[in-house]
This record gives sequence, structure tokens and C-alpha cells, in this order.
Amino acid sequence: MGKAEGQSKVADFSEKRYGFNLGGPIMRDKMFFFVNVELADRNAPSSLGITGTGNENDFGSLTGITVADAENFRNVLINQYGYDPGSFGIKTLSRTMTNIFARVDYNLSKDHRLTLRHNYVDAGDDNLGRSTGTGSSNGFQFSNAGYEFGSVTNSSVLQLNSTLSNTMYNEFRFTYQTIRDKRKTPQAFPLVRVQYGSNLLVGGTENFSQANSLDYDIIELTDDFSYYMGDHTFTVGTHNEFYKFDNVFIRDFYGNYTFANIDSLVRGTPSSYALSYSLDPSDPKPSAKFGYQQWGFYVQDVYKVMEHMNVTAGLRFDVPIFPDKPSANDTVAVTSFLDGITARTEKVPTGNILVSPRLGINWDVNGDGKTQVRGGVGIFSGRTPFVWISNQYGNTGVEFGRTTVNPGVGSFTTDVNNQPGKVFTAPPSEIDLTAKDFKLPQVWRLSLGLDHELPYGVIGTIDFIASKNINQIRYQDINLKPSANTRQLSFSGDPDGVRPVFSTSASGKFKSQYTNVIYLSNTDNGYEYNLTLALQKNFAPGLFGEFDKGYYANIAYTYGRAVDENSGTSSQAFSNWRFNPVKGDPNHVGSATSNYETRHRIIGSYSHSFEFVPKFTTTFTFVYVGNSGSPYSETYSGDVNGDGQTSNDLVYIPKDQSDINIVPVGNDPRSATEVWNDLNDYINGDDAMKDARGKILKRNASTEPWVNRVDFRFAQVIPVDIAKGKFELTMDLLNLFNFIDKSMGVEKFVNNQNNSNIVYRGVISGQPAFTFGNVSSSGVVTLPKRFQTSDLNSRWQIQLGVRYTF
Repeated sequence: MGKAEGQSKVADFSEKRYGFNLGGPIMRDKMFFFVNVELADRNAPSSLGITGTGNENDFGSLTGITVADAENFRNVLINQYGYDPGSFGIKTLSRTMTNIFARVDYNLSKDHRLTLRHNYVDAGDDNLGRSTGTGSSNGFQFSNAGYEFGSVTNSSVLQLNSTLSNTMYNEFRFTYQTIRDKRKTPQAFPLVRVQYGSNLLVGGTENFSQANSLDYDIIELTDDFSYYMGDHTFTVGTHNEFYKFDNVFIRDFYGNYTFANIDSLVRGTPSSYALSYSLDPSDPKPSAKFGYQQWGFYVQDVYKVMEHMNVTAGLRFDVPIFPDKPSANDTVAVTSFLDGITARTEKVPTGNILVSPRLGINWDVNGDGKTQVRGGVGIFSGRTPFVWISNQYGNTGVEFGRTTVNPGVGSFTTDVNNQPGKVFTAPPSEIDLTAKDFKLPQVWRLSLGLDHELPYGVIGTIDFIASKNINQIRYQDINLKPSANTRQLSFSGDPDGVRPVFSTSASGKFKSQYTNVIYLSNTDNGYEYNLTLALQKNFAPGLFGEFDKGYYANIAYTYGRAVDENSGTSSQAFSNWRFNPVKGDPNHVGSATSNYETRHRIIGSYSHSFEFVPKFTTTFTFVYVGNSGSPYSETYSGDVNGDGQTSNDLVYIPKDQSDINIVPVGNDPRSATEVWNDLNDYINGDDAMKDARGKILKRNASTEPWVNRVDFRFAQVIPVDIAKGKFELTMDLLNLFNFIDKSMGVEKFVNNQNNSNIVYRGVISGQPAFTFGNVSSSGVVTLPKRFQTSDLNSRWQIQLGVRYTF
């Protein structure tokens, strides 16, 4: 493995994959078996560490946090609080997987075939978060703050295919699946976050992993009956899913402490504190237990309109049902929240029917396969996002209390079983609600495609897909009262700099008892479209001599746009609301570029086979992928609009120095003008920011750098006489560009698609004050970098493989 420019030599890295498959008859011409086993073990270094080297892998080069700072943080936790947070250098992370697939096919008769298959997967994945910023998902985690995500899946399928007559066919499937997900942490300890300027050092147990496990069982029943009548093929079917969930998720279960600086940690005086706790003394970790059913029914007709044209028409009905009710909270039921919304915690959106009509066409224009027209229009639903609804079962205000306290919280307590702030009479808590008319996500979609054989045997393809949201997600904190005040971010008084100001005090909430009341409803805001142009060609053997066995080449370009109101990046209702960057009002956000947009994408491949020696096939393959980087937002470090959340307020781009109130921190050696010059250079370094001067930047207005990648594969077949088998030797050279030049093939990204590099310092002398740059306790200034380097994706790697087939 190589290294990219500016990176250190990679730490220990290995990836090993083993596998075999075996198949054959159990009863000749009657019963057959197939088994496939795959084992994978990967050990890879984390992308960041505090190393003091000054390269791009050094967290200190991004933040100014030194090795001495990290050692001091670690020593305070060890010596004063008896907890070892682990290491802070580059950490080796493990990923393992065992995948076993087995299948038996039994020909019961010439008209009936039975198939039984089972898939077992046991996977583990180490996770360690290390990122800049002070948002609740940011910070540099010491090694013992990480966790292992373990998942065990067993899936069995019984399928019966039956030919009932010359005109009737039936396919039946029964599936039973169990999934067991659990996070494993090294040691139980409260999460500790210490601020170093606009960054954090983090120790203790990751707050979302302190109590986190999910067990669920799934039964699926599917039956499709087809009837052939003349030019029509009718299909009537049903697909039904039955789920049973047992979900333990209690964030901040051991406590979550933030300290303003290392001296505050020494004194044990946090600046903020959060805790979630059970309200049932007999059950300290209550789980959300509930079931879900989705009944699906559909009809379809494939009509052969003429010899080379088929038209498909279909209609599908899906009925989601939640047979179990969450706990009732009568206090919530009698409260009128934002916009007069009322809701009950025990009411979930059950029985709301989804109707999906569809129409499609496939036309071989000349009947010779050289020109093919494809298209369709209809309404489509994705897989059900159960976790979004499951939030309501675990956050009714009956099972858990939630304490969130700012300055004056008292002293730091290390005993995870005796955390302060528990209230059992009218306890504070988070409430999650769902609109009674909420429908699962649906889109209207149009697709058009054309395949045409061009001169010289080249196949040209044009594909266009457009989607318009019908039912998509909207999250609001309906406990937050509308703003009564505004804040002018433009020091020159530009009206585009005005922002509403909210309050999280008792007077700023409809119900002061609740920390947040997150309400899930639908919106039709948003759309997506993609246009693809592609060329491909298979070249006949012999072009380069008799040893030439032919080659294949293709290239495709896709232009895409995606717009939404909320990209739904989290499994938590609160996080989906809290991490959605906003211009002002977090409850009325409007639509903007989606997190999932890829504006431009180019894919190309070339593969060529030779037989320099008969039967010894040699194949060379090149694959190129180039695409726009992901969109990202620029937000303030701090809470500008007073909604209680940091790093979610989109920045106002000042026109010049007179348009922003810069107040450097006390130990910053720079003048306000020097800080402005650094900030101005940062703004000019991004086209979206530069073009938005005098305005609030839109969500996801900026884009990460273009990504270029070429992978190369060499494959050599070696036949052997034993059992007419053959060896295949492969060598994959990943990221060929970086192998040629370490400054190439480098992938840059923004952590969580959100930069919070402009620091809001609060209101100083009656004016909102800002600064830019990280300043250490000794007065050393480190300017933030816009992008981080994706460590492994920016290095060349060589992968060797051996496969024997007989």
C-alpha cells in the first residue's frame, strides 16, 4: 500500500478474503446442492491520530491540538478519575465477516420444483469517530470511545415453482429471517468532551452506544400466480411482511459531559450535561417492543400489443399496520403545540393505504434488436423505514426521562449507575410523535430509455429518470415556540443577514417539561432526475492476431440533480431534525440540494483477453470512475438562532470586513483585520461562498472536489488436468493514479457533509461576534482546512487472489 501526498506511511493494514463453493447432485436429475463460504478479515488504520507529524493524518495539523494536550487529557482521566481513555495515535480498526450460503433444489416432478436456501452472516466492524468541530457528533475520540458494531443474520427461504397447466404458473415463497445487532464497548464510563477552541477531545463510552441493541424477526409470504391468455400475461400476487422488534436505545445512558477546557475537567465542573434514564426502577434498560405488518396486493398485465412491443400495466396496494400501541402520555395529548398541532403518543399511522399504479412499455422498433425503446411511469414506494416510526415507541415520556442542563450543573460524576439529575415526578423527556395521516415514502417516477446500434457495432444508450416526491419526511420540534426576536448577522445592516432567534427556556416552549417534541409528518417537497448517455462495444477476436480473444469497452456519463427538505441521514428522530442545516427557522426549512446528489459521474472500462498459450487466458481490465464530490454545508460553530443546537445554522457570507463583527478570542495574537483576512481567503477558496456574499448560504451549496479513480486488474487462467480444473491468479491494483503519482488519486471530503469553521462567540457589546481559526492555550493559531483526506481511498493498494475451479 502506498501513501498520498502529505500523508504518513500507512500503519499496519491487511485484508484477507477466503472462499470456496461446492455443488453437485444428491439424487441424479432429481436433487442438487450448492454451498458457498466466504471469510473476510480486514485491519485498517484510522484516518486521523494526534501524532505531532504535521501531515494530513495528524489531527493537530487541522486543529492545533498537540500531543502534549492529548497526553494531559489522558493523564487527568487516568490519575484523577481512574479511567483510561485509550490511545490517541493512529488506531488499527478491524472488520470481519463470515458468510455461509447453502441451497438445495429438488425436482418434485416435471411441473414442480422445490428450493430451500439459507444464508448465515456474522459481521463485526470497529467504529471510531475523529473529526473537527464541536457539534454533538464531532470531536476526536480516544480509542476506548469507539465501539464494535456486531450483526448476526440468519435467513431461510422455501420456494415452490409450479407449472399448473400450459397457461398457468405459480411461484410461492416463504422467508424467515432473524437479525441481531449490538454495539460492544470497551468499558462503561460517562462520555467526556473537553473543548479546545472550536474542537473537542473525547473520552468515555460513545453516547449513542451506551445502551444500543436491536433484535428483529421477519416473516415474508409471497405468492405470484400467472395466467397466459393470448397476447396477455396476467399476474395476481401478494407479498406480506411481518416484523417483530425488540430495540434498546438510550442515548446518554451513562451521562454525557462537556467541559469548557481542560482546567474545568480537573475541577470537575462541566459546562453542560445530558442524561437519559429509565422511569421504571425495576427495568433500568427498557426496550421498545412492537410489531409491524405490511400487506401487499398487486395485479399486472403484460400485453403484447404487436409483434415487437409489450405494454405492462399494473396496480399495487400496500397496507402498513402497526398492531402494537406505544405507551399513552396524557400530558402530551392535552397540549397544543406549534401551529396548533395535537397528537397522542399511543397513536401511530396504521392502515394508511398506499396505492401505486404503473405503466411501462418495451418496443423493439424494427424487430431486429437494433433499436429498443423503454419507458414507464408510475408511483413507487421504497423499503419501509421502520426505525423512523420506532422512535415513537421508545420516546413517549413514559419509559424514559431526559435531563439536559447547561452551566451550573454541579460536579462531574463517574459512577454510571449513580448519575445526577434523575426526576421521577413530571420528568423532563424527549417526545417523538408521528402525524396520524403519515404515509411511508412514495415518489412519482418517469423513466425513458433508448438503446440503438450505431455504426461499427457500437451500442448507444440514453436513459432519463425523473422522480417527484409525493410522501417524503418532514421533522419539526413542535415544542419550540415561534421566534419573538431577530438577530442581525450583517454588521452593516444588510436585510439578508436577519435571522430569527428562539429560546429553549421555559418561556420558549409550549410544554417546558419536555426537552424536545419531534414530530414526523409528510411533505411533497423535493425531486430528482438523472440523464445518462452511454456507449459500449464488444470487439471480435483476432484484431491483434490469433492470440487475441477479443475485448470490450464502454463509457457512460450521468448528470443528476436531487432536491429534498430533509435527507433523513439518521435513525433518530431528534438527529434528523437537529442535524438539518437551516437558514433561520428549524421548523420551516424549505427544500435544497440533497445530501445524496451526485451532479456529474463518468464511468468507463476496458477489458482485453489474450491466449498467448492455448487455454492459458490472460485478461487485462481497466475501470475508471470519476464523479463530483458530495454536496456539503457551511454552518457556524455555535448556536446563532437560539434553538439549542450547535453547528446547524447556515453561515451569512459577509460582503467585506465592515459586514461582520470580528472579535478575536483573548489569547489570539491576530488583530480583527488579520482574522478577517484569513476568513476572506477561506471564503474566496469556495465558489459557492464567494458567490453568496451578502446572503445566507444555502444548504449543501458547496461541493467536495472531483474524484478520479482508475483500478487495474490482471487475471491469468492456468488449466490443470486434475478433474478438468483450473487456477485463476488475479492481481488488483487499486487507485492506479496514486501508484503513478502520489499527488493523484486523492479523495477529499467534508466530515458529515458539514463544515463549522466560522465560530459564533455570542453577543458581545450588543452585537453578534465571530472569529475564525483555532487558537491553542499558548496562542498558536491553526487555520481550519476545508477538506480532510480520505485515507485509504487516497492510497494505492495491491490485492492478490487465487481461485481454483473444478
